Amino acid sequence: MTMPQPDADAAESSRRLAALIAAEIGQAGGWIPFSRYMALALYAPGLGYYSGGARKFGAAGDFVTAPELSPLFAEALAAQVEPILAASAPRILEAGAGSGALAVGLLRELEQRGALPERYEILELSGELRARQQDSIARGAPQLAGRVGWLDTLPESFSGVVIGNELLDALPVNIVAWRKDGVFERGVVLADGAFAWSERPATGALLAVAQGLTFVSPPYVSEINLAARAWVTEWGRILRQGNECDEVEIVRYVAEGSFDAYSWQTVLTKAKFIAQVMSGDKGLRSIEDVELATLSYAEVKALASGNPKVIEKAGVDADIARYSSLFMVWRNQRYANESEVAHLPMRIES
Repeated sequence: MTMPQPDADAAESSRRLAALIAAEIGQAGGWIPFSRYMALALYAPGLGYYSGGARKFGAAGDFVTAPELSPLFAEALAAQVEPILAASAPRILEAGAGSGALAVGLLRELEQRGALPERYEILELSGELRARQQDSIARGAPQLAGRVGWLDTLPESFSGVVIGNELLDALPVNIVAWRKDGVFERGVVLADGAFAWSERPATGALLAVAQGLTFVSPPYVSEINLAARAWVTEWGRILRQGNECDEVEIVRYVAEGSFDAYSWQTVLTKAKFIAQVMSGDKGLRSIEDVELATLSYAEVKALASGNPKVIEKAGVDADIARYSSLFMVWRNQRYANESEVAHLPMRIES
């Protein structure tokens, strides 16, 4: 398959972007993670794929999304949006609105349903796409343009409907390689003036997530989208309204040998961090409030992995941690009692 050659302007933009990435690799010591390479390639101001000026959507662009093909997608989505607006707040926030076609279709359909939001906010970092969205709304729904506004950052809090059509798959990803001698993160280096792959041992959150994928057998290469996880987690903090239940029952479902092991590894990592912060006073906090919760997450993750050795190890780890915590509580209480006894004579004399 022969790819079309870029015109002179596109070729010059590509050259400048490559030079920018190469400079960053040099400043970083010769290696950057693929996630950073992807972030620059897509979002470098004025040069990245989404932040540059070239048309991306529609027949004149590189690809077509559902809202560009027909208003039916927006009309079907409006049927789901309407009851949520009624149950929460009359606001919509669309992250990464592309050409603005979905915003236009939603607003027009919600107007027909008598369920217009008071505000339709668009989170868009690309100035070129923002201008195109403004033009689309001015042409497709001019009577509703006053309800639409643009954001540069996520709000501190929000109640209403959040829409991200084909958004998470456009976020930068980390590339992970499972090898016989460990888990590695793939990055980008310069070799003979060209970009090339290079691997380094994975660390931190990326390593924790990769190790949680216990069903992966080396050799294997795949992507892990830490940015998408962070984005969804942040919205869990931002969203304020929507829970109308008087009581919430927490049920932990896991499927043996499934992706659930990855999810519970995430919870386990967070619980361990909380445990470290909260365990300053072992006697008051560690056993009942923190450590048992952490152990519970570890056991659920082990069950989800389906590996009998992992399950056995989780049980042994749980016993050791419980006994260690009990010993520390006993030791602290002993020291407290001895100190109390030592000061009793002085209290009696006084």
